[in-house]
Amino acid sequence: MMNKKILVFPCGSEIALEIHRSLAYAKEVSLWGASTRNDHGSFVYGNYIEGIPHVSDPSFVEAIARCVREEQVDYLFPAYDPVIFKLARAKHDGAFPCGLLTSPWETCRVCLSKKRTHDLFKDLVPMPRHYASVEQVDGYPVWLKPEYGSGSKGACGANSRDEVQFYLAKDPSLAIFEYLPGREYTVDCFTDRHGNLVFAGGRERERISNGISIRTYPVANPQFQRMAQIINNTLALRGAWFFQVKADGAGECKLIEIGPRVSGAMGLYRNVGVNFALMTLYDAEGYDVAPIVNAYDLIYDRALVGRYRQTGLAYQAVYTDLDDCLIVHGKLNVMLLTFLYQCVARRIRIVLLTRHAGDPCATLRRYRLENLFDEVIHLTDRARRKSDVIPADALFIDDSFGERQDVARRLGIPVFSPDMVESLVAAG
Repeated sequence: MMNKKILVFPCGSEIALEIHRSLAYAKEVSLWGASTRNDHGSFVYGNYIEGIPHVSDPSFVEAIARCVREEQVDYLFPAYDPVIFKLARAKHDGAFPCGLLTSPWETCRVCLSKKRTHDLFKDLVPMPRHYASVEQVDGYPVWLKPEYGSGSKGACGANSRDEVQFYLAKDPSLAIFEYLPGREYTVDCFTDRHGNLVFAGGRERERISNGISIRTYPVANPQFQRMAQIINNTLALRGAWFFQVKADGAGECKLIEIGPRVSGAMGLYRNVGVNFALMTLYDAEGYDVAPIVNAYDLIYDRALVGRYRQTGLAYQAVYTDLDDCLIVHGKLNVMLLTFLYQCVARRIRIVLLTRHAGDPCATLRRYRLENLFDEVIHLTDRARRKSDVIPADALFIDDSFGERQDVARRLGIPVFSPDMVESLVAAG
């Protein structure tokens, strides 16, 4: 497969961040991200486009189609449910100029509607009871969900008729469903261009924040496989997709949602060998795919991660300490090593400047770092300052506050402690 230019929109969503993690190291891909406004995607995607109109803007389809043509994009990976809905329709109508990595329009139309999904599958798989009106409710609590949406946005529980009426007065489009108090699961799936269900893997959504699974791990359940096959046989699915189920009071799992896209936590199965985004691209290119799934237990836990962008920071060399800086508690400082190898890639000179008690070169050999540095300066005279040997165009990294203070005062160059190095590691 020749190199393909992939555009992800919107590139700051959790879905888009998983797509980036899936494709960033793929030799077949030139990966680009686009957003409506400057968001986290601009810190992650090295190739970044900003200013696409919001999906609700009447000019959205025309604008993103123009961007695709101008940038000569081969495929667009939609990373937000309303974007999938609108672009799948445009592709169906012949109004979108590149490949769209999702399922066909009619499938997207069903999946993105709670009512259509319920009507299609209510007699095929277990589903929560749907109450057409508040008068039909025969027990509380109940769960109210908007017709469109994902990640529990706009959903709420109600413990009485008065509460249901209160929420319906605010949003008459809310649908009333049976409340499911049990555990919640996602089943990540892949269907090839021939309609074959290639993979279906269940995982428990053990911890959820803002509708996003932030701790999840594999769960094997034959019911998941049966439901996946029924869904696959009923809808024309293509590439990566998922469905969510939740257990009722008796422990029976019921279908609550189908998503014709990459899910934000598909990284769990990606890290045992199932790269859903890359498989979707390969399938779109006409290749048959079959993942190699490693057999070991894995837990995926997520938290907010910080990325940084500096302005006005210029340097031609990096001088770094060894003890308690590059090697901490007998272990390599992986973050600092990441930055140093980033400097290697950028042809920035890196120098080890140390007061190491032993032979620093022997220590570097022991840690397999003997060829990393352009120069090793070993200061054995305690009276000699590190600032005596550092040039004015350098950046200095050291765990010692005193050493950093002296360099900053005498040379006026940027100084960093080990905990600050994360801000030097480039995003994208």
